[in-house]
Amino acid sequence: AFWALPAAVALTVWWAVRPSGPAVSPASASSWSPWRSRPAWLATVYMGGQSLLFYAVLAWLPARYTDLGWTPRAAGGLLALFSAAQLVTALGLPVLARRDPRPAIAGALLATMVSLVLVAVVPLAAPAVWAVLLGLGVGGSFALALTVVGQVAPTPSDTARASGMAFFVGYLFAAFGPVAVGLLHDTTGDYRWPFLSLLVVGVVALAAALPAARPR
Repeated sequence: AFWALPAAVALTVWWAVRPSGPAVSPASASSWSPWRSRPAWLATVYMGGQSLLFYAVLAWLPARYTDLGWTPRAAGGLLALFSAAQLVTALGLPVLARRDPRPAIAGALLATMVSLVLVAVVPLAAPAVWAVLLGLGVGGSFALALTVVGQVAPTPSDTARASGMAFFVGYLFAAFGPVAVGLLHDTTGDYRWPFLSLLVVGVVALAAALPAARPR
């Protein structure tokens, strides 16, 4: 119910500023298709990979620590730190990476992977720091993935096609993240290997993101 309030404000503003006349069609429709574009597929893999990392951590980070004896309230506090840290890089990294987002992409994904190893291997050494580092990594990755999806389209009007494919295919892939981590936990009996297995997803996302984000 609370989130209905900003939605109502947005609807009111949109209604006030929306064009009153008929939509203007572009002079020539583009024949570009993201389904036949290698950069668009790479951007889609990047979108799906970083989203899978986010949803897997969102689902299982508190459980990792309650399994170690933490109270649900304390483990939820780590999730709050994880969520709050995302705002910093989600808003800041795209601004700093306008010309070439590849260094920022590499930094965000490497931060995510390093923190996953730390949560898996030494979770109690500095859990608050690990949660913040993890949030900085995934928050920046999501915002940069949106940037890359917009860059692979040849024209602004094609961006909707690229984003449509990236979100459709990418989120179908990402949906397996929480389920896969839970299955690995049931198989291995702890959370160490499930969190370490997410490194494979991080490597795949990085390998797809860097060529997709190459300046054109």
